[in-house]
Amino acid sequence: MQKLRLPFKESTMLCGYKTQRYLNAWGYPHYGIDISTYQGKKVPDHTIYASGVGTVVAAGWDSKLGGALCIRYDDVYNHRTGKTISVIARYMHMEKVLVKQGDTVRLDTPIGIEGKEGTSNYHLHLEFDTDLNYPKWTPQVSKGLSFWVKGTDSTVNPSCLLYQDKNHTTLPDNWEDGWLNQEDKNIPFVDESTIKWDELRGILESAGIETIEM
Repeated sequence: MQKLRLPFKESTMLCGYKTQRYLNAWGYPHYGIDISTYQGKKVPDHTIYASGVGTVVAAGWDSKLGGALCIRYDDVYNHRTGKTISVIARYMHMEKVLVKQGDTVRLDTPIGIEGKEGTSNYHLHLEFDTDLNYPKWTPQVSKGLSFWVKGTDSTVNPSCLLYQDKNHTTLPDNWEDGWLNQEDKNIPFVDESTIKWDELRGILESAGIETIEM
């Protein structure tokens, strides 16, 4: 079992999963979260980091939405349901992609640089999907893109899978204006022992050594 971390060292949550305000503004649901190091309280590190141990299943450049990436994370703990699932994480709007298909990543592997491709402001759109067979198929996009493919909704709320720790925190700049859900404001923390275990497990599994949750 792994507890995925936020994709930045410090960041501001801008918009939550399927919020009513997003639907009212754009006329369609928001199937992920938007998170930024530029908007809200600007921080100097714009690197996007892997949230845990995973495999890059697709990487490239989309004609409209810029740097595009799909990572499969297995045995992910959902702190809302108490169950573990495997998911595809989709990253959009990136200025640069730092990994390629087939790469193994672990917690804090640099995977991309935050951008604003296809949108007006710098941010990362991150969504999680339970459909492992079609990683590039997403309900968030329209037809006719070069990387992303229009798909049906099998997404889950990223804020129910993500955690904070001493090195991955979200800043409460945008918490009262309706763009966020309650769970976006209450992403749980993991303790020091969990941090150290996840770091060790990532190193071992990246080397091909299987680990067992105790």
